This record gives sequence, C-alpha cells and structure tokens, in this order.
Amino acid sequence: MRGTSKIPTNKYFTNKFAHLQLPISNEEELQRVELTCSIREGNEDLAHIMSLAGGDSVNEAVNLMLRKLLTKDISMEYSLKGRQNKRAFYKLRIYKILTDAVRVRVKSATHTTFDAVRVRVKSATDADIHKHVGRWLAVAGDREGGRKKRNVLSENYVH
Repeated sequence: MRGTSKIPTNKYFTNKFAHLQLPISNEEELQRVELTCSIREGNEDLAHIMSLAGGDSVNEAVNLMLRKLLTKDISMEYSLKGRQNKRAFYKLRIYKILTDAVRVRVKSATHTTFDAVRVRVKSATDADIHKHVGRWLAVAGDREGGRKKRNVLSENYVH
C-alpha cells in the first residue's frame, strides 16, 4: 500500500490540491494535477507542497520532492525527454513548478516564532535541476526492491 499524505492548509495557502492524495500513482491523477496547475494559485500551492519536502542540495531537494510527488509506477512511465518509449516529463506543468520549488523552498525557521524563511539552494541552474530530475526518473525501476529483483533474476539467468 502506498503511503499517502494529507496536504496541509493554512491562511497563506489556498490548497487547490486538498482533494488529492500524494504521491500521484497513475496517469488520471497526474492529469488532474496538471489541470489544477493550469491556474496560478494551483502552481503556487503545488510549489509550496513540494518545498515542504526540503533538501539542502539540488540533488537532495529533487529526490525528496519527486518522492513526495510520484510513486514508482507512474515515474517509470516517464523519462525527462520522452526517450525509450516513455512520456516526456519536462513537458508537464509540474516540471516547471518543481524547478521553481527547488530554487526557492520554504523551511521553518529555527527560532521560536517559526516564521517561514526563504532559502536559496546553491547552484540550482536549469541544467543542474534537469540532470537530477532525469537521473531520478531513469532509476525509478530500481526503487522499492526493483534493483534487488533485477539482480536476482540476472544471477538466476547466468547460473
């Protein structure tokens, strides 16, 4: 069973995604998210949700945000540019929102008022984000025991 999370709301956050459970597990859910992202408030809400995943580097932020956003099954249907008979992730609205969320993510401050503080991730260039998203999608099949299963199958085939 996939882990789902209830999406938070507060007075600064309209939450157009309250009806969805993350991570997205199928194409129908992904299309609903894409439709919700077609309005500006939807973009801001999804960027906020993704930014809550955190990460201290571009690689870590991309990994945490995509893990929060997509299940293994749906991520295996995409590659960054649509190669190997997969769909192109970079053409989705959520890709643009992800790049924005990686660049500027919101963290809770360590002081007692817990004000939101904007933290710039160092060297979050388009090329850097592009590279890490592509790599994350490319190894989607290895998640949740996929690599171990593949290694066992290849050992059985060799012997």
